[in-house]
Amino acid sequence: MVLDSSKFNLSPPLTKFREFTKLDKNAPQDEKLVNKLLGALYTLKKPDEQVILFVHEKSVGWSVLELANKEKVGIMNKTTPFEKKERKEIELAFHNANVPKEERDEIEKAFREGKLPVLVATSTLAYGVKPSRGYSVNKH
Repeated sequence: MVLDSSKFNLSPPLTKFREFTKLDKNAPQDEKLVNKLLGALYTLKKPDEQVILFVHEKSVGWSVLELANKEKVGIMNKTTPFEKKERKEIELAFHNANVPKEERDEIEKAFREGKLPVLVATSTLAYGVKPSRGYSVNKH
């Protein structure tokens, strides 16, 4: 499945999905968006499929990883702008031009081989990596 966050806004369709985690009602709007994106992702994702979540800005991608990390989701990235907690099971990675090339290659390989369930990416990835199994969803 492929989700493109640039096609969503905070009115439907995102409002029909559960929140990923409980946020303070005064949380910044960006954090609320990330929470809804993760909620939509984990609502739509089936256990045996891979998902690519395209984000319109690197800051959104890093925020997705940071919130997932806080909620004990295993992150593959070695290079992050926040302190990452190590987890046994890797579930999520972020691919963008600022991730070192060797690390991007590892992320792409893990996704291609079906070892990485969720890939968050900017447009740098849009033309190169296909899920090993799954399908594409285009939101317009």
